[in-house]
Amino acid sequence: MAGEISFSESLTDDESTGISQFKVYTHTISGGAETTINGVEFDRLDNSQTPSDFEWEVSSVKNQLTNNNGGWDPFSGGVEGPGLQSLLGSFTFNNNGDPGSNQTFTLSGLTPGQEYEAKLYCRKWSDGSERTQEVTFTAGDQISDSVLFAEDRPEEDPILVSSRDSAYYISYTYTADAAGSLSIRFDVTGAPQTGSFHMYGMSNEVIGDPVFLITADTDEFVYEIEEDGLVSKLIGSYDGETEEAEFTLVEGDGDDDNSLFKIVDDELRAGSFDFSSADDGTEYFVRIRGKGLESEESGETQLIFRLIGEKEPTPFTFVGPLTDDESSGISSENDYTHAISGGGAENVNGVEFELLNANVTPDNFSWEVSSIKNQLDNNNGGWDVGASGVTGQGLLDLLGSFTFNNDGAVGSNQTFTLSGLESGATYEVRLYMRKWDNATQRQQLVEFTSGDLTDSITFSEDHPELEPIEMQFRDEAFYMSYSYTAGASGELSIKFNVAEDATQGAPGSFHMYGLTNQVLLPSDDDDNDGLPDVWEEKYGVDDPEGDDDNDGLTNADEYEYKTRPD
Repeated sequence: MAGEISFSESLTDDESTGISQFKVYTHTISGGAETTINGVEFDRLDNSQTPSDFEWEVSSVKNQLTNNNGGWDPFSGGVEGPGLQSLLGSFTFNNNGDPGSNQTFTLSGLTPGQEYEAKLYCRKWSDGSERTQEVTFTAGDQISDSVLFAEDRPEEDPILVSSRDSAYYISYTYTADAAGSLSIRFDVTGAPQTGSFHMYGMSNEVIGDPVFLITADTDEFVYEIEEDGLVSKLIGSYDGETEEAEFTLVEGDGDDDNSLFKIVDDELRAGSFDFSSADDGTEYFVRIRGKGLESEESGETQLIFRLIGEKEPTPFTFVGPLTDDESSGISSENDYTHAISGGGAENVNGVEFELLNANVTPDNFSWEVSSIKNQLDNNNGGWDVGASGVTGQGLLDLLGSFTFNNDGAVGSNQTFTLSGLESGATYEVRLYMRKWDNATQRQQLVEFTSGDLTDSITFSEDHPELEPIEMQFRDEAFYMSYSYTAGASGELSIKFNVAEDATQGAPGSFHMYGLTNQVLLPSDDDDNDGLPDVWEEKYGVDDPEGDDDNDGLTNADEYEYKTRPD
């Protein structure tokens, strides 16, 4: 036997994976999307991107899916770790899933004579598939080891985890020979269309005598940093356990930028260099030696730190997860100009939402679409309410119905316009949302326009786990908030343009479940004449009783009726 194959018990939290920043890896690879678990970054593998010292060969066509759980229920499987859920949410696969098809992953650059443990992290894709595979591990020119298993039947022999929705890993312990490589081949067996192997994540850990490791708690710092400013805390560990250590900058491979930094106790700090003169994204290389005060073991390593610019402030905020009605922030004590529900009239915490649909439009509100107006009432689609954590009846009702533009193709659009607002007053508009289906991305470029100011943001309504929303789970509900000052016209327009990128799923028009517009601050009126300053400035008027355009209406009347006084 060249090595040993085994299967883990059920994986639950991130710790159960055994992945740790205090271990040494030659490879950490994620199928379909980059991710991080316990401080360990996984390199992305897809049909156009291959990590270094790694190859992926298939008998048909390479493919991948991103942020797609298929028929897997992580909650039923007891999987709670956010890093583990992220790793198991995307995968690569061979397009041909019939018996006889195959794919091979090859790890290279290994040290001859060194012992390693390769792990492939798995879970079921669907109840309707078996995904039966014969996996063969071959370390260089050594004898191969193989085992037959069904990836989508982990409760069966030889895996034997607690339930079909449980996550697990396949482990192969081996010693690299002179070739310094490991190939892992998956041959599809069993019934027709049983399915090719899904590669969610893989790691290759160095096994053997423990070594002293040096890591940093962050690999980024901002360009505004001043001399002696903190870049990162340094962490020393031996045999998987952290300990207090002494650190010094030393010469050797990767010491290119040592002169720009200094070490004080366990902190890497900035030297006298003016980092504000450098470009955003510049990388700095330092070589550090550490010695454990308890183990008295020592080691050296190269660390890389990246310079980042300060993020631009944004008027947009995403809030969630929403659970009970109170978490929605909707309250009868708030002063709303608009409370609108798409598809069905609802009540949340005593606030009555007015109905919007293809035939009914509330006062001081308009809805325009590039195609045909439509709505669905009391329809959750592919949204898993149980997994979402939403329990409030008012919130469930609000998120159960919605309006939409019939055309969901890229480039189609719809616009909601709120009118009757007080010029110069400050408002917060909120749009309440949730996922519709796993098969759609529903990415939108949304433009908010008040007066002469337009702010825009792009997000995927059906992928709230991604930036910029960043919920922990895809089924969680949330709202988007936008704060603004009403212009002289007293209107706010919200235009949703259907967009698309590499995010998993088909495009689709925006679903409008619910909207509120709350008064935060009344308008400024420095001369106390009843005309807001912003309105007077725009139209060049000052006297409320004046009639500059001689139309029989005073300026006060023009402001009240939302007409032009000039």
